[in-house]
Amino acid sequence: MPEFLYIARQMAGGQITGTMTAATRQEALRSLSAQSLMPVRVDVAAPVIAKSARVARKHLASAFSQLADLLESGVSLVRSLEIVSRQTHEPGLASILGETRDRLADGASLAAAFSSHPKAFPEVAISILHAGEEGGFLEESLRQIAEHFDRQDDLDSRLRGALAYPAFLSVTGALVALSMLIFFVPKFAPLFDRLARKGELPALTSLLLSVSQSLRENSVFVLLGLVGILVASWQLVRRPEA
Repeated sequence: MPEFLYIARQMAGGQITGTMTAATRQEALRSLSAQSLMPVRVDVAAPVIAKSARVARKHLASAFSQLADLLESGVSLVRSLEIVSRQTHEPGLASILGETRDRLADGASLAAAFSSHPKAFPEVAISILHAGEEGGFLEESLRQIAEHFDRQDDLDSRLRGALAYPAFLSVTGALVALSMLIFFVPKFAPLFDRLARKGELPALTSLLLSVSQSLRENSVFVLLGLVGILVASWQLVRRPEA
């Protein structure tokens, strides 16, 4: 059975807080009344979640927009969550929505249920939801959150697009420079040796030769480092959200 957090007033006027286990919120209210306590607030206690799924903003925007449409059409919130959880193509979001539906059936608020998944739902979304539930404009709040996620996703896409070309040029330039140092510069080693014996080899050229030799001697580690940088850059560009 779920655990409820409550705030209640005693007959003498004092206020107490605590937790209790009950099958439903109504049962928790009846239990408090049986103890001569006047309930002020009773909410389902948020479960401790070790790991919360991260969901792409485009999936969140679609889910919140669908919830708003369903509620405006007269569908109950619990039923709306069930429908959206079945329609979404994001497994993590479907699981969260299914859990949220169950918690709402036990008497929790939508904001309280979503707050158990901080990686999926940012604090600003929870605040807007809480205000919408308290003020009676939940549908409008859901649509505002959907628009917020849409704007954030569009901004992220533009940013990734703006960074992709400079990143490509940087990686290509680095590969060309390394290739020249490893394969091209050694071909002039005899010439550089003659200049070095005559004392006519510039300091920068000597440094260049040292770097080239070091890269050739550690070519395996250089290759592994480049592969790591390429993989990290690709994951950074493809990540769902910042």
